Amino acid sequence: MNRRLFIAINLPENIKDKIQEILKASPAYYDDHIMFAKPENWHLTVSFLGYQPEEAINKIIESIKDTAKKFQNPLIEFEKIIWGPLNKPPRMLWMLGSIESAKKMEDIKNVVENNLKKNNIRFEKEERRFNCHLTLARFKTGKVKTSEIELPKIEKMAFNANSLDLIESHLNRSGAKYENLLAVKFNQ
Repeated sequence: MNRRLFIAINLPENIKDKIQEILKASPAYYDDHIMFAKPENWHLTVSFLGYQPEEAINKIIESIKDTAKKFQNPLIEFEKIIWGPLNKPPRMLWMLGSIESAKKMEDIKNVVENNLKKNNIRFEKEERRFNCHLTLARFKTGKVKTSEIELPKIEKMAFNANSLDLIESHLNRSGAKYENLLAVKFNQ
């Protein structure tokens, strides 16, 4: 049986609570054409692995462990809320990470993907620059008039990531449900 997997950094509860407060104070939160993700599904994807056979999981775990020990708890800082994706017609609402956070996450991504390749894990590597963002919502339809919705402003919001996580995505009609399979702490 193949499992749909990705590697990510999960957000601490206090950060999720702050984001939720900001969103609930925004007119966008009440727009019928925008579907907000549940806070328990918020994460920063490092690397999407796609469908993986059961026998690959131990090598994936080994790759994550080898990566996590090379990094101390990275500081992740969010700067603003924007329509995403960048340079394309908007389909989502994102919380964008700082340039420094994107660089740190890209370093982690490169190391974990090199470890995965070394361990003969097959996945499709993205060649574009890493974009540090949290997907807060998706459009239900293309009818969202983004020019008419004022996006919430945020103060810089930061946290130190505790772990690099292996997550399984279960797809169903109501959207994806994520199951945390493993959390590997960063080097303390």
